Amino acid sequence: MIKGVSGRKHIVTDSEVAETADATDESSATASPDLEAEAPADVATDSEIQTGTSFPAPLHYGAPHPNMGELRGLPNVFQAVPDIIVDGADLTGLTVRAASLRGDDHRWYGETRQDSMGLSVVGDSAGIQLLLACVADGIGSEPLSHLGSALACRYLKVEIEASLDEILGHRNSPQITLIIQRVIARVGKRMAHHAEERGMDPKRLSTTLTAALVDMAPADGARYTLLFGVGDSSALVLTGGRFDPVWAGEAAGDTISDSGTAALPGQAGAARVIVRELAANDVLVICTDGLINPMKNQDVSAQLATSWAGEPIPGLVEFAWQLGFRAKSYGDDRTAVCVWGR
Repeated sequence: MIKGVSGRKHIVTDSEVAETADATDESSATASPDLEAEAPADVATDSEIQTGTSFPAPLHYGAPHPNMGELRGLPNVFQAVPDIIVDGADLTGLTVRAASLRGDDHRWYGETRQDSMGLSVVGDSAGIQLLLACVADGIGSEPLSHLGSALACRYLKVEIEASLDEILGHRNSPQITLIIQRVIARVGKRMAHHAEERGMDPKRLSTTLTAALVDMAPADGARYTLLFGVGDSSALVLTGGRFDPVWAGEAAGDTISDSGTAALPGQAGAARVIVRELAANDVLVICTDGLINPMKNQDVSAQLATSWAGEPIPGLVEFAWQLGFRAKSYGDDRTAVCVWGR
């Protein structure tokens, strides 16, 4: 054994080892009762640790197929993505939770998740910071739409950062719609260029895109929020215990099928833009139709309202579990971002 003395090492003799062991045994025998007495009150004893318990199963609505959720192999497709991604942060002035789950239909057929999402904090030259959140739903009939949805989220961040001074300079001006439409058009051009460089039809990347820019420093209790999107992904505000749609004429669950929805990269001109002020207790939700469609069921909407309206705000894993409910006839990918004021 090597022992350090005065900054140097020397070989410990057998007699020194024995003396040290004896001293340690006596010290342990004397100290054990005190150590037990000083043990933290929140440390569980063996008898308190439950064995054989399991994580609660997802909530069920109606009579979903008994095989829903079965993971039948890994997707065999170019650049397949994970089954689930979860993200979030507790920011100055905001709390955000986000999750994207592969739908039960895709799990059953061994297909990849086609939804994507993105979270980032962006800032202008004056130091104003905003949360940029987005969700994208790859069009189910296009084989590489999972790549398109990811590209849309990635390129949106690039274009928003490049245009943020102009956006904030016209934040309350009628010109904001035209500015955002130009931003989305550039996202579409980047996506098309990405496809053409690789010898593919840009249509194969088709995806919806819905996003929000949320001010992290509310003025007089009202939080400036700029919402925009292409296609049938949705934006809702949870206020007073109910979900109110952001887009006029759209109720929770009222969406267009894949065959009829606008999509990037080819239909950037279909972008819709709206400015909304959020009250202190409002919760912003942006989501794909995999969530908005089962919200036609009032039990689903009521449960989500209860889960997200009050305290405590769910943690990351809990939020993903809340999104993982199963409802009859609804097996699409499901993605949502929720933003709470703090």
